Amino acid sequence: MSSSLSVPELATSNWASRNPSLNIQPARVRLAKNNDDASRRTHLSHKVKNNKANVASVEKEIDAYLMEQQRFIEEIADKYTVDAKIIKKKLINGSTYKTTRAPSLQNAIIHDKTVEMNEGRAPGDRLKLKEIQQLVLQDEELQNLSKDRQNELLKNLEDHRALHATGARAGNHAANVDASKNIDSIIKNMYLRTGVRTIAFFTRSHVNDDIVPVVGASDDPALKFFPEVLKLDTTEVVAKFELFACVEDKAGFKVDTLASMRADCTRLILDGLRKILHDKKITMNYANFETVIVEAHHVRLVGWPRQIPFGSPSKLSTTDDVRALRASLQDGECKWEVLNALQRREHSKALTDARGRGDAIVKKRKQRSDSGTTRKGGDGQPPSKKKRKQPSAASMVPPVYKSSELIDDDDEDEDQGGGHE
Repeated sequence: MSSSLSVPELATSNWASRNPSLNIQPARVRLAKNNDDASRRTHLSHKVKNNKANVASVEKEIDAYLMEQQRFIEEIADKYTVDAKIIKKKLINGSTYKTTRAPSLQNAIIHDKTVEMNEGRAPGDRLKLKEIQQLVLQDEELQNLSKDRQNELLKNLEDHRALHATGARAGNHAANVDASKNIDSIIKNMYLRTGVRTIAFFTRSHVNDDIVPVVGASDDPALKFFPEVLKLDTTEVVAKFELFACVEDKAGFKVDTLASMRADCTRLILDGLRKILHDKKITMNYANFETVIVEAHHVRLVGWPRQIPFGSPSKLSTTDDVRALRASLQDGECKWEVLNALQRREHSKALTDARGRGDAIVKKRKQRSDSGTTRKGGDGQPPSKKKRKQPSAASMVPPVYKSSELIDDDDEDEDQGGGHE
């Protein structure tokens, strides 16, 4: 049986193509490789020589600076009779914690100008940051921006940062580089900052991904946990995890049906009600929602989609309505909230006015067709209640097991009358 995907389609499959609903980071355009191998090798050899010479010069400068710094620390320590370690700590050490800066207007302007000037340019022809900053200073229109234009530029910069933070990588190579570059640095830096010892397994979730399974650990002692405590080989564990992740990705895929989406909506609504009331036994009542839920517990469901009539999700008949309701519940647009004192008074007054007008507030259960009549049994008499059968006394006594009696040979001969004279 032939596969539904051709070989080229399988080869180009990646995380972004399998998830078209995600925001995709644009692929980075790189400089084309120089076809002249001889000139490229010559350029590389000069670059290596220059780098070596520069590194040697930099090391000399650093050594001279460190010696001068040490002399400065010793002079200050002798002058004020202070321990040199204290001065060195105040002079060198700094906090490793940095708060994320909010987008500034200047950064937003530079970002917009960069996009404008470098659009369509090859990587080698793009303007540098200093050139962009100079163009911003020379542009009079950017010096007096309206409030709406400023907000627009800030929003564009925020969207750009969000795309780079959470956008799916456009190709397998980019995803592999991203994963391998960030895994170790995040775990190890966290250990250095906080002392949290961590071991983590990272693997691909699809067979066409290029990501190599990685065991990330904060330090070497963390890696000993599996072999020494659990008696498991770490490489074997990560291999099994890779197999599980690739199979689970297929097994976890399910097609949304009307019944499954109805069940999701019902579960999300009930879970939210129980969570906000801290009551695991309460049930939802759609028919008498205003009295049984809102009036009794002072909570209500806000953000219900306007195009969908309020009621039990099991009564919705179109997939579009059920899908819209589920998306609203999952995104948090439709959620439970507690009524404040003013809202409680307004709701109570509305119910009182409705009762005064004679409106049906509580929906009563449908009455039985034979209500008020006596339901008779087969012989014309009312059905009698079934009596519980009482167990007999004999059945309650545990059984007695008889064992075969051991009899001596002499006694057995006497019983049979086989004595000798």
